[in-house]
Amino acid sequence: MTVKETTEDHDSCLCGARKRTGGTCGRPAGWGTDHAGYGTCKLHGGAMRNHRIAAQKSIASEAVKVFGLDLEVDPRDALLAEVHRTAGAIDWLREQIQVLDPTEVTDSPWIPLYRQERKHLIDVCRAAISAGIEERRVRLAEQQGTLLADVIRGILGDLDLTPDQAARVSEVVPQRLRALVDVA
Repeated sequence: MTVKETTEDHDSCLCGARKRTGGTCGRPAGWGTDHAGYGTCKLHGGAMRNHRIAAQKSIASEAVKVFGLDLEVDPRDALLAEVHRTAGAIDWLREQIQVLDPTEVTDSPWIPLYRQERKHLIDVCRAAISAGIEERRVRLAEQQGTLLADVIRGILGDLDLTPDQAARVSEVVPQRLRALVDVA
């Protein structure tokens, strides 16, 4: 199968630059450049600095789109998830920037995305704080503790413990629960 046959159905995979002779370039997008699959080919400026930057921005934008699908969620949970997602994105972007050659840093599409995500994290954190997310987490933990205590009381009540065993409950159960918390 030739390149032409594989790209005819995918016009977005083509260079698409206007040719002097008329029509558009049928070479694969980014052909002969360091950004194969994106932007114009090397014969139509694809190797030039501004074309490389534009292609890198397209690559970065596509990578960012991978982060999510529609999901029905409580708004407070969504805010907290967004705080976590954004922190993860910042960490990933930081890794991308750290491996760049120092001469590439100013031209890198990762830098504006990194700054944008950091600003977004501040905004989302501010919204989460104003929505009382931390207080909600404390309430949920308290509710879970109450449920756990009720379950333990129910189990112990069903076991028909001897007086000696019942006396050890107040020692053994808290010890086991503390061990569980220490592991987490």
